[in-house]
Amino acid sequence: MENQKNEFNLYDFTSQQDISTIKSEYIIENIEYAFKAWQLPWAKHLSFEDFCNYILPYRYGAEELQPWRAVYFEEFKWVIDSAKGEKDPVKVCAIINNHIKAKYTFAYNSGLKNISNSIRPLDLLKGKVLSTCADQNAIAMLAMRSIGIPVCHIVIPQWGDRSMGHDISAVLDTNGKWIDFLGGEFNPGKNIIRNKVPKAYIKHFALQKTSLPFNVDSTFEIPAILKNKRYEDITSSIVPVTDVHINFNIKDKSKIGYLCVFNNQDWIPVDYAKIRNSRAVFKDMGRGIVYLPATYSSGEIIPAGNPFLLDSLGKVKLFFSSSKTENVILDRKYPYNKRLIEMSAVTIGGRFQGANRKDFKDAADLYVIKKLPPQYPVKEKIKPASYRYVRYVFPPSEILQGGITNIGFYKKEGNKTVRLNGEYLSSTEVKPGQYKVLFGDSTSYIDDLKFVPGMEKMSFDGYILVDKSEGNLWIGMDFLQKERINAIGYMPRNDLNGIYEGQTYELFYWQNKWNSLGIKVANDKKIKFENVPKNSLLLLKNIYHGNEHRIFKYVNNKQIWF
Repeated sequence: MENQKNEFNLYDFTSQQDISTIKSEYIIENIEYAFKAWQLPWAKHLSFEDFCNYILPYRYGAEELQPWRAVYFEEFKWVIDSAKGEKDPVKVCAIINNHIKAKYTFAYNSGLKNISNSIRPLDLLKGKVLSTCADQNAIAMLAMRSIGIPVCHIVIPQWGDRSMGHDISAVLDTNGKWIDFLGGEFNPGKNIIRNKVPKAYIKHFALQKTSLPFNVDSTFEIPAILKNKRYEDITSSIVPVTDVHINFNIKDKSKIGYLCVFNNQDWIPVDYAKIRNSRAVFKDMGRGIVYLPATYSSGEIIPAGNPFLLDSLGKVKLFFSSSKTENVILDRKYPYNKRLIEMSAVTIGGRFQGANRKDFKDAADLYVIKKLPPQYPVKEKIKPASYRYVRYVFPPSEILQGGITNIGFYKKEGNKTVRLNGEYLSSTEVKPGQYKVLFGDSTSYIDDLKFVPGMEKMSFDGYILVDKSEGNLWIGMDFLQKERINAIGYMPRNDLNGIYEGQTYELFYWQNKWNSLGIKVANDKKIKFENVPKNSLLLLKNIYHGNEHRIFKYVNNKQIWF
């Protein structure tokens, strides 16, 4: 699975109906092994309907069909002895999930991502690598169903506080309650959902008559997310919810209204309700999220009311632009990512060294990173010293993801501090393609190094994978002569969502559409905009860089993100 970047092109694939390709032997084996699994102690209580929905299905997604049932049963039948006497499917699910967690490695790869939800079952079993949450759901669905554990695929089509969505699984307990989990990571009852959930749906194998396509005329135009005919709303089993009553401000004769969430670029419909007398009731909406009422026509979202926050207690708080204005001082266009900050912390312990021997046996520390660095380029003055060779030594780490870029060594020339250049050096694990990344002076490059215990050395896209960092992983430079160094520089992995000097920003407020409040070039790490309507929903964009832009409100001189 080395160097799979760009190997897969979705346009190279064709779609075929199962009825035109499926063989009777495949169906017979699937049925036989499914009934065999139904007889296990933790499955005997299931009704025939539950068996058909959550054990019997012969595929998990859009994958090429393979005779997987017998192979998976043999792979996981050890649990029959390990869980002997156990009748609780939730406990058995946790046992198998712990096994998957121990045997599988999670490693992002763009080639695998492109075919998520389509990886063949036997390849998934053999590969022992999961690249996305869709892969995690796939292995969970196949493994659990093969051994009689009733599970379903839950889709969160769109997060309520960021772009993209999520796939998880859930196991049906003996009381008919769904307990969510994530294959190879979080067990039932301990699943962690890190973002806001506006809507979650079970993606059934069977068609669902409650889905939108079955409740409108065949010529009715439906937004992409809600076209699926196999969705069943399960949001109330996943997060706290509230029914929301909306007055629609519409001039047309729309019969269906939508609630939309912001995906960093656009408003995306996530739920629908029938409009009667200009009113609609949206059932079981996730909390802590900003929604926009809208209708849909000709592929366009048509706003049909003020955006509102459904807060953590289920109360509706409208956004409306006041005639009163204020000045705002902003330092981000997107909220801090906690995980990004955690990854930046792995730079702590990193060492900048100088030497006059190429083997660095006489190396001396010039600077050691001792605390969490800021999300900006850092330059630190050091006691001046003369060296021909310099390097940055990565800190010892079992897993180092995030790392460092913008590494620099500087000298004084008159009244100026200038960056030193030379020939690159490194330990063998660092590939030449990483040199420019690590020493680059551009703040727009995000480097990604990942060290995974127990894996053979291999390349996954922009990652470097090695067994682990023992503190001997380094990258450096030969100046070809001694240079007197008086400063070092670096920057931790950065999302570039702060305010950067010299870059151009535009602020918007919402009033039926996004309205510009002006364009400014930043001259500091914060930027000021004047005459901003109070109580507005705001959006700050970097005009030329990045695609992460998050809605917020300005309260008591702070940005409150949604």
